[in-house]
Amino acid sequence: MTPTTSDVSRFTRQQRLTQANEFTTVFNHGLRLGDRQLQLLCWSNNRVEARLGLVIGKKYLRRAVDRNRLKRQIRESFRGQQTRLKGLDIVVVLRADLAAKTNAQLRQQLQQGWEQVVQRCATC
Repeated sequence: MTPTTSDVSRFTRQQRLTQANEFTTVFNHGLRLGDRQLQLLCWSNNRVEARLGLVIGKKYLRRAVDRNRLKRQIRESFRGQQTRLKGLDIVVVLRADLAAKTNAQLRQQLQQGWEQVVQRCATC
């Protein structure tokens, strides 16, 4: 089944990590990439689609509006890259305060992270 335009633009349940054991597998076995602010962990999922999990806690972004903005930016960036990330489970972990960054800066940082994932996780 090939994704249609509407399927690519949505963030469906099949594209999310939803179970604790799925997160645990990526945390225990995944390759760790990223920088000091955002850490990306990737692991092969033996599926056709890429799946995304988010760990965005209150420790670094106290306000819910800031956490939600970051999550929206990550999901939107992921949707644009999901064809390149096929077959991977990816968990994005916040490791520092990003509230001061603009959306454009966040998208650029995420783009660099996806490039690392594509280059390094092709053999996971």
